[in-house]
Amino acid sequence: MRVIFAMQTKDLYPHPDNIKHYGRPDFPLCWIRMEGKGRVAYTPLGHDDRFWWNDWNVRTVGEFIEWSLGRFDMDTTPNIDQVCPGYAEMPKRE
Repeated sequence: MRVIFAMQTKDLYPHPDNIKHYGRPDFPLCWIRMEGKGRVAYTPLGHDDRFWWNDWNVRTVGEFIEWSLGRFDMDTTPNIDQVCPGYAEMPKRE
């Protein structure tokens, strides 16, 4: 998985005494990867109408589609362990 951008969690509920403290490492938010000869692009964004009023968001989705169709290449070298170390670790709740 090649992380395009990640959710940085250090500032989410940053106070250790806060019962809602997030406590999770950074995790991939948008990513690409190869699946055999196919191309996979993922983003969880776009579920709200406001998303589509932002030019950067629309351009990002458009570029994912163009890349998925093979109209240009991107580096798909996996970088998840460097960008989001410990991404799969979930905090234990008491």
